[in-house]
Amino acid sequence: MGERNLKKINDPVRNLKGRKKTQIVDQIRVEQESLPKSNRYKVGDILKTIGLKKATYHDERKRIKDYVDKVKVEILKIAESGRYRGRLTYGYRRVQEELIKLDIHLSDAVVRRLMDELNVQVSCRCRTNIQTYRILTQINIVLIRNLLFESLD
Repeated sequence: MGERNLKKINDPVRNLKGRKKTQIVDQIRVEQESLPKSNRYKVGDILKTIGLKKATYHDERKRIKDYVDKVKVEILKIAESGRYRGRLTYGYRRVQEELIKLDIHLSDAVVRRLMDELNVQVSCRCRTNIQTYRILTQINIVLIRNLLFESLD
Protein backbone atom coordinates (compact mmCIF):
# COMPACT_ATOMS: atom_id res chain seq x y z
CA MET A 1 0.00 0.00 0.00
CA GLY A 2 1.15 3.53 -0.62
CA GLU A 3 2.81 5.96 1.73
CA ARG A 4 -0.02 8.47 1.14
CA ASN A 5 -2.48 6.67 3.43
CA LEU A 6 0.05 6.32 6.24
CA LYS A 7 0.96 10.02 6.19
CA LYS A 8 -2.60 10.94 7.25
CA ILE A 9 -2.10 9.49 10.74
CA ASN A 10 1.33 11.05 11.10
CA ASP A 11 0.67 14.50 12.57
CA PRO A 12 -1.47 13.93 15.72
CA VAL A 13 0.52 10.85 16.73
CA ARG A 14 3.92 12.55 16.97
CA ASN A 15 3.27 13.96 20.45
CA LEU A 16 2.15 10.67 22.02
CA LYS A 17 4.26 8.52 24.34
CA GLY A 18 5.72 5.16 23.34
CA ARG A 19 3.06 3.04 25.05
CA LYS A 20 0.20 4.83 23.26
CA LYS A 21 2.01 4.56 19.94
CA THR A 22 2.50 0.85 20.56
CA GLN A 23 -1.20 0.42 21.25
CA ILE A 24 -2.03 2.28 18.03
CA VAL A 25 0.31 0.04 16.01
CA ASP A 26 -1.24 -3.06 17.58
CA GLN A 27 -4.72 -1.76 16.80
CA ILE A 28 -3.77 -1.15 13.16
CA ARG A 29 -2.34 -4.65 12.92
CA VAL A 30 -5.47 -6.21 14.41
CA GLU A 31 -7.71 -4.30 12.00
CA GLN A 32 -5.66 -5.56 9.06
CA GLU A 33 -5.64 -9.26 10.01
CA SER A 34 -8.60 -9.94 7.74
CA LEU A 35 -6.78 -8.53 4.68
CA PRO A 36 -4.49 -10.67 2.53
CA LYS A 37 -0.80 -10.30 3.41
CA SER A 38 0.00 -8.44 0.21
CA ASN A 39 -2.46 -5.66 1.14
CA ARG A 40 -1.33 -5.19 4.74
CA TYR A 41 1.05 -2.51 5.97
CA LYS A 42 4.41 -3.79 7.14
CA VAL A 43 5.22 -3.22 10.79
CA GLY A 44 8.38 -1.31 9.86
CA ASP A 45 6.41 1.06 7.63
CA ILE A 46 3.86 1.78 10.34
CA LEU A 47 6.58 2.36 12.94
CA LYS A 48 8.48 4.66 10.59
CA THR A 49 5.37 6.71 9.87
CA ILE A 50 4.38 7.02 13.51
CA GLY A 51 7.93 7.83 14.56
CA LEU A 52 8.56 4.91 16.87
CA LYS A 53 11.72 2.84 16.92
CA LYS A 54 11.42 -0.91 16.50
CA ALA A 55 13.22 -1.66 19.77
CA THR A 56 10.92 0.69 21.69
CA TYR A 57 7.88 -0.93 20.11
CA HIS A 58 8.94 -4.42 21.16
CA ASP A 59 9.94 -3.27 24.66
CA GLU A 60 6.55 -1.61 25.18
CA ARG A 61 4.71 -4.70 23.92
CA LYS A 62 6.64 -6.81 26.41
CA ARG A 63 5.90 -4.38 29.27
CA ILE A 64 2.19 -4.31 28.45
CA LYS A 65 2.07 -8.11 28.28
CA ASP A 66 3.99 -8.50 31.56
CA TYR A 67 1.67 -6.03 33.32
CA VAL A 68 -1.45 -7.83 32.10
CA ASP A 69 0.00 -11.18 33.18
CA LYS A 70 0.69 -9.81 36.69
CA VAL A 71 -2.85 -8.43 36.91
CA LYS A 72 -4.29 -11.79 35.83
CA VAL A 73 -2.36 -13.55 38.60
CA GLU A 74 -3.71 -11.05 41.15
CA ILE A 75 -7.28 -11.50 39.89
CA LEU A 76 -6.95 -15.27 40.27
CA LYS A 77 -5.63 -14.87 43.83
CA ILE A 78 -8.49 -12.53 44.76
CA ALA A 79 -11.11 -14.80 43.20
CA GLU A 80 -9.72 -17.85 45.01
CA SER A 81 -9.73 -15.98 48.32
CA GLY A 82 -13.44 -15.37 47.80
CA ARG A 83 -14.35 -19.03 47.44
CA TYR A 84 -17.17 -20.18 49.66
CA ARG A 85 -18.16 -23.85 49.77
CA GLY A 86 -16.17 -24.49 46.61
CA ARG A 87 -17.89 -21.76 44.61
CA LEU A 88 -16.61 -18.41 43.40
CA THR A 89 -18.44 -15.58 45.11
CA TYR A 90 -16.52 -12.45 44.10
CA GLY A 91 -17.90 -10.44 41.20
CA TYR A 92 -16.00 -7.84 39.19
CA ARG A 93 -16.87 -5.00 41.59
CA ARG A 94 -15.40 -6.78 44.58
CA VAL A 95 -12.36 -7.86 42.56
CA GLN A 96 -11.87 -4.29 41.37
CA GLU A 97 -12.01 -2.99 44.97
CA GLU A 98 -9.34 -5.50 45.99
CA LEU A 99 -7.18 -4.52 43.02
CA ILE A 100 -7.44 -0.86 44.04
CA LYS A 101 -6.27 -1.84 47.54
CA LEU A 102 -3.22 -3.39 45.83
CA ASP A 103 -2.68 -0.12 43.90
CA ILE A 104 -3.77 -1.59 40.56
CA HIS A 105 -6.23 0.81 38.97
CA LEU A 106 -8.22 -0.63 36.07
CA SER A 107 -11.59 0.27 34.60
CA ASP A 108 -14.50 -2.04 35.30
CA ALA A 109 -14.66 -3.06 31.63
CA VAL A 110 -11.03 -4.23 31.72
CA VAL A 111 -11.61 -6.15 34.96
CA ARG A 112 -14.67 -7.86 33.46
CA ARG A 113 -12.77 -8.72 30.26
CA LEU A 114 -9.83 -10.19 32.18
CA MET A 115 -12.16 -12.17 34.45
CA ASP A 116 -13.93 -13.47 31.36
CA GLU A 117 -10.60 -14.49 29.79
CA LEU A 118 -9.67 -16.33 33.00
CA ASN A 119 -13.15 -17.86 33.23
CA VAL A 120 -13.57 -16.49 36.74
CA GLN A 121 -17.24 -15.69 37.16
CA VAL A 122 -19.58 -15.78 40.12
CA SER A 123 -21.16 -19.21 40.36
CA CYS A 124 -23.25 -18.54 43.46
CA ARG A 125 -25.76 -15.76 43.90
CA CYS A 126 -27.09 -14.66 47.22
CA ARG A 127 -30.88 -14.87 47.30
CA THR A 128 -31.58 -14.36 50.98
CA ASN A 129 -32.81 -10.79 50.50
CA ILE A 130 -35.50 -11.87 48.05
CA GLN A 131 -36.72 -14.66 50.35
CA THR A 132 -36.68 -12.33 53.35
CA TYR A 133 -38.66 -9.74 51.40
CA ARG A 134 -41.27 -12.34 50.40
CA ILE A 135 -41.65 -13.54 53.97
CA LEU A 136 -41.94 -9.99 55.28
CA THR A 137 -44.56 -9.04 52.70
CA GLN A 138 -46.60 -12.13 53.55
CA ILE A 139 -46.41 -11.27 57.26
CA ASN A 140 -47.40 -7.66 56.50
CA ILE A 141 -50.39 -8.80 54.46
CA VAL A 142 -51.58 -10.99 57.33
CA LEU A 143 -51.11 -8.15 59.83
CA ILE A 144 -52.98 -5.69 57.61
CA ARG A 145 -55.88 -8.14 57.21
CA ASN A 146 -56.04 -8.67 60.97
CA LEU A 147 -56.02 -4.93 61.62
CA LEU A 148 -58.75 -4.34 59.05
CA PHE A 149 -60.97 -7.06 60.47
CA GLU A 150 -60.41 -5.78 64.04
CA SER A 151 -61.31 -2.24 63.01
CA LEU A 152 -64.47 -3.42 61.25
CA ASP A 153 -65.65 -5.41 64.29
